[in-house]
Amino acid sequence: MRWLLGGILVVLAAVTVAVGVLIYLIPATAIERHILTAVSRETQSEITTSGMPEITLFPSMEMILRDVRIRPQAAPMTAVTASRVEAEVSWLSMLTLWTIDITKLRVIEPVVQLSEPVAADLERGTTTELRKSPYPMPGLAIREASIERGRISGLGENWRIKNVDAEVKSAGLDRPMDVDLTMFLNGHKVTSAVKLKDPAKLLRGVPVPLAAELSTEFSTVQLDGTWDSAEAILEAIVKVKTKDLDAAARWLGFGSVSEFVGKPAGLDGRLRLRPDAILIKDAVVQADAMKARIAGRVEKQAEGFVARDITIADFDPKHLGLPERTNLKALTVRVERIEPGAPVNAELLFSYNGQPVSGRATLPELER
Repeated sequence: MRWLLGGILVVLAAVTVAVGVLIYLIPATAIERHILTAVSRETQSEITTSGMPEITLFPSMEMILRDVRIRPQAAPMTAVTASRVEAEVSWLSMLTLWTIDITKLRVIEPVVQLSEPVAADLERGTTTELRKSPYPMPGLAIREASIERGRISGLGENWRIKNVDAEVKSAGLDRPMDVDLTMFLNGHKVTSAVKLKDPAKLLRGVPVPLAAELSTEFSTVQLDGTWDSAEAILEAIVKVKTKDLDAAARWLGFGSVSEFVGKPAGLDGRLRLRPDAILIKDAVVQADAMKARIAGRVEKQAEGFVARDITIADFDPKHLGLPERTNLKALTVRVERIEPGAPVNAELLFSYNGQPVSGRATLPELER
């Protein structure tokens, strides 16, 4: 029995020495190229780096890449850059399972640029080429991942997202992924918990189902829907509560609504959001004591926001200051366009003392 145990130990020692010598002879750039090629294939992305990688081989492989640039094939108008990427790779999985098992992944100072044109210098430095390999490519597994001091650009002047920190305890694409996230949106801290229900869809360029809860010092947001990374569109059922409508409006870049300073407000409905527009499909909106059902579209323009095709229904007429015995019900207002500096033309439909009434009204120019 001793000779058998001794033989096994000798074989293991010989394999370890052989692997160590082989690794010592392989250039660091070759190791980087093989790992990046596997990652590129699994994530269906083009990855470029600049400069020589830093690789430590024992007791585990640790690799540091600088000036990393990623362009997902599913979202060609989106680019991700990072000043530094650190990865710890398990040797055991490489040798026994032919899998690049990244036990820890740190992405430092990443920048997500939406709607970025293809850069002329994208091919600089080391570039992964997805050509057919003469041998089976290793698989890829990521155990833990984190993002430090990230930033998102391309959402417009009114959406400044900085200091993004995220942590993923289990980053497998074959199961739901929970992300703990903090960031600063327009100067205010936002904490959130995000669940990607099917993260593998990110690689196929199709909308990814997700759920999220976000909170700030004066607002909370809950959403359940889908994220389309190729078009940068979020479509979801959204619930918003704020204790100060004026502060929330200024925070999101809509300007001041001074008549609602310190007043609570809420929204509950289905929205479709993209960087330049918000489509309100059907939502119940409450501002202080006023409540109504709203549908329409809000678009970003050079001098602020413009609302189009707005329908306001189920509004309680008692907030209009009418005489007490006025029997006005079922008030619906339809507006084609609302913008600062222009009059508002509205179509009115309501019931007055039991009789249906329709008409049009014009409001003075809104202040810019």
